[in-house]
Amino acid sequence: MRSSPADRPVVVDAPLVTFYDRLAALSRTMESGSGGSSLFRPSFVLPELDDGLRRFLASPTIALRPLAEVGGKDVRMLDLTGNPTTRTTKTFASLLIVLRAIDHTRRTGGPVLMVTPSSANKAVALRDAVLRAYVLGLATPRTLRLVSVVPEDSREKLWSSALDDDPELRSANPVLSLASGEPAESVKAAALSSVEKAHVKSSTVRQRTRVWFTLDLDNYRLADATRAFAVERAWPQTSANSQGRRLHAHAVSSAYGLLGHALGEAHLGRSHAAYLLIQHIGTPAMVLHTRDAGFSRASFPNYTWREDLRAWIQHSDPYFPFRVDSLEQRIDSTFYTRQPATAKAMTDIIRDQGGFGIVVSREECLERYAEIDCILVRSGHPGLGSDPAQLREWSLLMGLTGVLNAVERGLVSQEQILLHGSGSYLGTDYTAIPRERLNPVHTETDVAKHVFQLLEDMS
Repeated sequence: MRSSPADRPVVVDAPLVTFYDRLAALSRTMESGSGGSSLFRPSFVLPELDDGLRRFLASPTIALRPLAEVGGKDVRMLDLTGNPTTRTTKTFASLLIVLRAIDHTRRTGGPVLMVTPSSANKAVALRDAVLRAYVLGLATPRTLRLVSVVPEDSREKLWSSALDDDPELRSANPVLSLASGEPAESVKAAALSSVEKAHVKSSTVRQRTRVWFTLDLDNYRLADATRAFAVERAWPQTSANSQGRRLHAHAVSSAYGLLGHALGEAHLGRSHAAYLLIQHIGTPAMVLHTRDAGFSRASFPNYTWREDLRAWIQHSDPYFPFRVDSLEQRIDSTFYTRQPATAKAMTDIIRDQGGFGIVVSREECLERYAEIDCILVRSGHPGLGSDPAQLREWSLLMGLTGVLNAVERGLVSQEQILLHGSGSYLGTDYTAIPRERLNPVHTETDVAKHVFQLLEDMS
């Protein structure tokens, strides 16, 4: 591997403002697709920007960073971690979600109570966006609140802010910590159930406050279309033939970000992208689906346990780790989905446009840790830090490990690779929300009680 020249990154400032006209045009095409649900959602049509809304959307940047030349491949990164108060790409969707809630309250006078399930990052980014709306005077706890339902074991990934420091804001925007056998999946069911019950209750008594379940693919696809617009500006591509397609790589759980990128590409009238999905072995559903259109582990290679190495070993399938300490290993709790509803859509795109999936292990990530940290620092990125034990978000490390493995194993035909750097932060970058500021819950009924209480407070 040869490091690339120390080219300066190409930075797109305020991309949500810069590409707002394109996003507004896309939002109008998405307005009619309600998915058949009777639950409330604000209009998808984005409002006209005024000075306050421009300031609200202005914070995150997107940077195109040259990384390295690997095996003759030009590897670059789309750095989506430009918001220092989240360090995750979920900021972009969260800002547009809150923007639509603000617009609803302005147009109708009715408050909005948002409910989101999250393994951590979605909740952190939405809480950050709500706080920004409060600070800028675009919303108040009387007009906008957020309930976050997170797994109990995600506490260390929840960033503290004024939203939990201030007792009144903490009460208005609670974080519910759910203890469950399969917590990451359970938070979705518990949050959705509470919204469905609140919808029935609010409809019966005709309350003005609307309850919004924000975990909708289109909410994220709309914002993630910005990736395609930023790439067009920072690293334009003209070739449309299969040999000229660029490989877009991303560590994914349900691939919301890549589906958003594909939406943006379609809006630009092209389909130049092939896609590389990178997952860990605990939940490799998207990778499995690209192989046999299902989620069965029947396509796993045959691993052999080596007692002397304390690891499972295989060398027959380059799309899977050669060494891993557990066949259920989860590198990061962010990647938890076992049967993503997005799998077919992503598989169809890959079959039409090219690409594949690869699974990485913690051992592979750690073996490459120093190498990847050096690559990132040379690009102007803060890097991974010197201590892997401090790494709280592994998306970027997983993604670049998958790219390097794929190239070195001869799996990549494309000459250009663009890694979508969706998240990376250390425990030293933030303070976790203290445990005593979380609200422990155990059942869907517990979650619903919190939602009902907030609904009553706002109405």
